[in-house]
Amino acid sequence: FLGDFKMSLLNKYFENCMARNCCVDIFREEICDETILGIPYFIGENIIGLAKFSDSGLFDGYCFIEKNDISRVRHGGNEQDAILALIERKKQLSFVKTDLHFQNMRDVIEQFKTEIITIFIEKIDSNICFLGTVQEYDSENILLHALGTFSSMDSSELILRWEDITRIEVESLYLQDIKAILSRTKE
Repeated sequence: FLGDFKMSLLNKYFENCMARNCCVDIFREEICDETILGIPYFIGENIIGLAKFSDSGLFDGYCFIEKNDISRVRHGGNEQDAILALIERKKQLSFVKTDLHFQNMRDVIEQFKTEIITIFIEKIDSNICFLGTVQEYDSENILLHALGTFSSMDSSELILRWEDITRIEVESLYLQDIKAILSRTKE
């Protein structure tokens, strides 16, 4: 019962933030120490989607996290106000797609399976993430064509369990740079 109340209050809070384009800090202390700053742009059954922005106010892709992993949400403060002012000044909200709606992480993977994405497994190790394109998936696992660092540009195949995935990011500035480098090396 308490979980349902918590989720409905959380949904209501995020809906209010979405309507006003508010920046929020999302904390997931049970998973990692990293705070995620962004503007909520959709609420699914099990996940929340955030439009992320850099400290200088540039659009930095989308972040998808499980609502059950959220321990705190904070809105307000000078830092968030300053970043929002930069976002508005640089007209970065125009880059945010408002027609994306997902219920769970599988929906996100299905939508972006042809794109380079970042998959985080923070419950295992908060310092590890994998970049790549999804080759295929079933009810238990994802097969990822994983990409290495800028310097190595190595690649491999990697199978990950759905249950280990805590966050997915797409269209970030870093992923856009990787995509540009890869397209240049193919020329």
